[in-house]
Amino acid sequence: MPINFLAGQRLTADDLQALAATRVTQGTEQSVASSTTLTDTSIVVPVNDLTEIRLLVRYTSLGGGMRWAWSTTSGSVTMYNRSIGSHGESTTGNAATVADMRWRQVLTDDEEQTVDHFTTNTSSLIWEDLIVDGDGELTFQFAQVTSDASETSIHRNSYATWQRLAA
Repeated sequence: MPINFLAGQRLTADDLQALAATRVTQGTEQSVASSTTLTDTSIVVPVNDLTEIRLLVRYTSLGGGMRWAWSTTSGSVTMYNRSIGSHGESTTGNAATVADMRWRQVLTDDEEQTVDHFTTNTSSLIWEDLIVDGDGELTFQFAQVTSDASETSIHRNSYATWQRLAA
């Protein structure tokens, strides 16, 4: 990553710190049951200029599947890239198919992604890589695809890292 300074300009500690990667963790397990309405998580990413965000969410669906999106909770954020990987829907109901990943690329933060419930005995993975610009905050949200009394849970070790791409 280039540091956009010219000869003779002084780099400050704040300039260099602004380019360091930062991480936010979910912290505690969070669950939803009988709800298809998106709920905010503790994964909130501040955006200040061109920024890359990497998300890793582990979750368990006990019956309702998983629905997720990003929400701009303050300011104005423009999405340039949103690459998504998650497990795909199982055609056999067998957990072994979790190795088959689904890859998508979309250009909006608020477009909802879904994965139907297919197993209760393992945690599943969502991975995203986003390139955004602007000034504001993005909040990761989740819910169930189909309302079910059994919980869909985000694991406490889920996290996002972000790094500004320009000083």
